[in-house]
Amino acid sequence: MLGRRAARLRPPPRLLPHRRGAASFASLRLRPPLLAALDDMGLAEPTEVQEAAVPAILGGRDVLIASETGSGKTLGYLLPVVQLLKEQEEKGGRATRLQRPRAVVVVPSREVGRQVLRSVKALSHHAKLASASLCNQPTAARRAAAVTSRPIDVLVSTPGRLLDLLQQGPQQRGRGRGGDRVGGRQGKAEPTLFLSDVRFLVFDEADVLFDDEFGPTLLPMLRRLLRAGESRGRPLQCVLAGASWPGGEPERLGRRDGQRRQRPGKRSPLLHGLLRGELRDAVRAESSGLHRLPDNLELSFRLVPPQQKPAALLDTLRHVAAAARREAGPSPTPPSVMVFANTSRAAVFVTALLREEAEHDGLDWSVSALHGSMTPADREHEFERFHAPAEEAGLRVLVCTDVGSRGLDIEAVEHVVLFDCPKNPVDFLHRVGRTARAGAAGRATCLYHKSQDGEVVRALKEAYRRKLPVRGLVGWDHSHREGQGEEAARARA
Repeated sequence: MLGRRAARLRPPPRLLPHRRGAASFASLRLRPPLLAALDDMGLAEPTEVQEAAVPAILGGRDVLIASETGSGKTLGYLLPVVQLLKEQEEKGGRATRLQRPRAVVVVPSREVGRQVLRSVKALSHHAKLASASLCNQPTAARRAAAVTSRPIDVLVSTPGRLLDLLQQGPQQRGRGRGGDRVGGRQGKAEPTLFLSDVRFLVFDEADVLFDDEFGPTLLPMLRRLLRAGESRGRPLQCVLAGASWPGGEPERLGRRDGQRRQRPGKRSPLLHGLLRGELRDAVRAESSGLHRLPDNLELSFRLVPPQQKPAALLDTLRHVAAAARREAGPSPTPPSVMVFANTSRAAVFVTALLREEAEHDGLDWSVSALHGSMTPADREHEFERFHAPAEEAGLRVLVCTDVGSRGLDIEAVEHVVLFDCPKNPVDFLHRVGRTARAGAAGRATCLYHKSQDGEVVRALKEAYRRKLPVRGLVGWDHSHREGQGEEAARARA
């Protein structure tokens, strides 16, 4: 568990050995109610990362879950956290109180929060626990009601909405009572939410949450919860999960034969410090596919001058639609394609292009959009539209920025098209990771220009050919993209 801050930096978290041969969830010491929930979800066997993470969390350890998209990270931390909460109740621990959740899951966006809540609800229905999310509450009054109307065991929230409920009032910020909240405002109004009863704190997509936008606020919250837990004799248990990892063993994945190690850069410097400081005693549950392209991914690159990219994109989508018609059975399901752009402006352009082309040529394409410039209501509407297109749709297309690359539970994406080549390896992995998930086959096409993306593409081709890890390869710009901080903040506030 989290302990006192180290006087000096320690080695990175120890890698857990993979438990081979676990044939069922029961072998992970999960209790019957959770096994029944998993059965209802149609899940019979744990994934590689779940085999490592579940026993470690049940054993009381702080755990860093590092695995590729679609590997089961969410259940990897929810299963043991829900079981430990129930065991705490049965042992006569303090009952859940109003405005004081016992577990908090922090997520980077509303879309991810809705999906985490769906998994929490599926488990808590059998475990008889209460859960709520601040992500799906459009007004401040409804967010306050979510934690004041009834006791909540598990609370899911984005950083912005969590911090809003931890504020005290309209005056100057001040320290919370007992040091158990991020901060507040001194005034007459009392905060709506208190974290004094939190025993389990989860950061999903930790490398995003601890970036320069919210990291400087979340890290003090974590440290205050640590001190509060130690003072009460109830230490906090912490889980960090992500599909890309900036510290420890993953940092060494950039080495190429005959070359010195290429460090992945300071994408999450706060997280680096956390892993070597407060979380120095944590263990790491890591999958073998971390930072690697899926084995069942068919990856292709198209050299295209910038002015010809729109035509190349349309040509690619026409081929996808034609192939789907040839392979369709008696009850065809419209194939789904995700098209990624680097900026909201580019995503707006691509969306308009595809819709205009579909209308002009009478194509049966259903085109949706997802990017940070959209309002929350519009994003939700477009996401649902992609999931449930019109019956006559022959091709489902979701045009998005990196808002759509992380955490979203989108099944059976047949093809991913990178209209813009990403500028760092993490974004590339997350984008192409939307297809070829959970053992299924998938395709990805990257449109690139030699003068702008040539070095990046050469490194990617080598990684794909030799099955090398992508993160840390030579030729990447490891810094944040200009202008993306504002978009990300809008997406996860």
